[in-house]
Amino acid sequence: MRIYTRSGDKGETSLIHGVRVPKHAARVEAYGTCDEANSCIGLALALLPAGPEWDEVRRQLAVVQTKLFHVGAELATPPDKPVGWPIGDDDVTNLERQIDAW
Repeated sequence: MRIYTRSGDKGETSLIHGVRVPKHAARVEAYGTCDEANSCIGLALALLPAGPEWDEVRRQLAVVQTKLFHVGAELATPPDKPVGWPIGDDDVTNLERQIDAW
């Protein structure tokens, strides 16, 4: 199996649906940042102590990870294409409530 194309990327990458954008585009940086945040949360989850007292933290962080995945997918989708899991006002409100609770 090859993991390279041998055609070069000319400084571009593909969004969902094959639309090409520069690798320095703000949306590429943004979905990379979402991936990094998701990875950090995954590490935090892996390092949480065992015990039921951490179950709610695990549950909430898993929700945040899922939403970050959805944000990344939205960022990687061209503006004129449908998004599978759009982020809405309720998502923002729920996250703000959780931040306030913590």
